[in-house]
Amino acid sequence: MPAWRGLLCLLLCLCFGQTAIAAEIPALNQNLNNYSKSIAEARKFDSMLRGASRRGSKDPLLYQAYQARATLRTSPNDLKANEILCDAQFRTGFLAAAAKQCRDTLKINPNSAIAQTTIANLLWRQENKATAAKQILTQVLVAQPNYTPARLLLAEIANAEGNSIGAANAIQNAVTSDASAPTLVALAKMQIDAGKKDAAKASLLQALQADANYAEALGLLAQLYGDGGDFARALDFAQKSAAADPKSALAQFRLGSQFEGLQRYDEAVAAYRAAIRLDPNFAPAHRQAGLVLLAHGSPVDATAQLQEAQRLSPKDQTITNALQQAYLLLGNTQAAGKYAAQDQPINTAPAAPQATRLNQQLAQALTAEQRQDYAAAQRIYEQVVIDNPASPDGYYHLSRIFRAGGNAPQAYRFVELALARQGDYNPALALRSRMKCYDRQNVAAWQDYAKAKQAGYNDPQNELFQFLSQSCAKPAAGT
Repeated sequence: MPAWRGLLCLLLCLCFGQTAIAAEIPALNQNLNNYSKSIAEARKFDSMLRGASRRGSKDPLLYQAYQARATLRTSPNDLKANEILCDAQFRTGFLAAAAKQCRDTLKINPNSAIAQTTIANLLWRQENKATAAKQILTQVLVAQPNYTPARLLLAEIANAEGNSIGAANAIQNAVTSDASAPTLVALAKMQIDAGKKDAAKASLLQALQADANYAEALGLLAQLYGDGGDFARALDFAQKSAAADPKSALAQFRLGSQFEGLQRYDEAVAAYRAAIRLDPNFAPAHRQAGLVLLAHGSPVDATAQLQEAQRLSPKDQTITNALQQAYLLLGNTQAAGKYAAQDQPINTAPAAPQATRLNQQLAQALTAEQRQDYAAAQRIYEQVVIDNPASPDGYYHLSRIFRAGGNAPQAYRFVELALARQGDYNPALALRSRMKCYDRQNVAAWQDYAKAKQAGYNDPQNELFQFLSQSCAKPAAGT
């Protein structure tokens, strides 16, 4: 072969070789970045384990992981220890470390159900690769048909994809093979999403038969009973949930919600603040603490909580409206103007008489309700409250809106605010009478009805009287 041809071949090989290497550089860099991240996370995880050990932590997950790490120092191929670390790193949020640890586990045993399921979980949650995740989970269930974590993850993926039948089948199969608390809670969550709240309660109560201190079941029961207005029972579950999981901000928030529903506002604020201490970025806790403080005469404290809530949740219009009201109560109209809703600016022009403006606002809100635009109606009623903080009207109508939307705690809060401004405001007394009847507070319901009639309430066609007579046993004379 002529020398020039040999030189040409060499140059072509070098050029194409460099091109291939160049094409691989981004993937190589990504792999190196992932590897570096996994090593860094593994070190942080080990540091967390050592700290937990020094503090004498009773967390079984961390204790098992600490023991597993000790085992691997002398037996690096111990399958059980590798699986424990794979699972623990994933469950504590060290996802890059978990991915590497699970791959290492699969090198020891390619059929490890724990490692395969965790890899599938990572593929779905981190990379949105549902098809690949489902293929792995199917392989797991072929080898271990009763492996519950794989069935639960399949159900979760199916539910996210809108395949409610597939999700229900996967959950039912999981419950049949393993009626444990986690499985029953997963079933309850799907029932809640489907609007089957009574069925969800039954599943959660069954979960507590399997594990009486299962915090997630207790918390969901608190939420369900609270949403239904049974705050006394909800509080019992919320307190048990907070005791079972004292580091959960969500458990403290649910506890605050039930205290608020029971009108125990100081305890509600204390619980919301406990949630904030556990998770300073928990926006709903800042929001509710601010709203309760604002409604009960602490606009300065409320402003601090509401500002933080808005920083964390800038698109929440309720927070914006509450900040506007807080600054108006503080006499700072300039600051209040910054928080005016775009479609409801503070009117700086000469205004019509207050009564005329109020009537116009109420008419606009009623029109919005008639077209079932309850969000618009709520915004108008909130503006009524801002414009007329001493009047019961806006508070009463907000109570109606929240009650219609199933938000019993807020409905109670605003009806109380209306009556705090005018104790004989008969529409609010009538509304509270109906609400008390729903909550089986028969005596209080009839007392409010009597007060409403004394204050001039015109019961159209005796509708409320008939409702109370049918739904709430009338107390005996003298009760």
